[in-house]
Amino acid sequence: MHLSNEVDYGLRAMIILASNPEELIPSKEISARFRIPYNFLTLILPKLVKAQLVESVQGPKGGYRLKKPANKISFLEVITAIDGPIEFLNCNSDEGCDLQNFCSMVNVWNKLRDSMTNELSKVTLDQVTVKRNIIEEIKQITL
Repeated sequence: MHLSNEVDYGLRAMIILASNPEELIPSKEISARFRIPYNFLTLILPKLVKAQLVESVQGPKGGYRLKKPANKISFLEVITAIDGPIEFLNCNSDEGCDLQNFCSMVNVWNKLRDSMTNELSKVTLDQVTVKRNIIEEIKQITL
C-alpha cells in the first residue's frame, strides 16, 4: 500500500499547524516550511477545512490554524478527510464486490483495513509536532 502525495503533504501541513497552535499560518509559509508544492497545498487545505480539522481566516493577516486541539486530531481523520476511507480493494469498500460472498480473501483485506484504521486512529498530531527550534532551522533552509 502506498499513501498518496496528497496525504503526505496534508499530514505535513497539519504537523506545521499543530506545532504552532497560537499562530495563523499563511498557506505560502506552510508550503515553504515543509517543501509542499503550493499549488498542491491549495487543493488540500480546503478538504481539511471542510472536514472541520482546520480553520481558515481570510485577510492580510489571515492564514490557517487547527480547529481543535492537536491531541484530538488523529492521522486517520486527516487521511480520511483527504483521500476518503481506507480501502484496499473494492471488496472492502461500500460498493462491495460480486465475488464477496464466496471469496476467501475478503476477510484478510477486512482485517488488514480494520487493523490499519485502528492504529492510525491512535496516532494524534500532538505526538508528532515539530519543536520550535527545528521549525526555525527549516525556515532557514527553505526561505
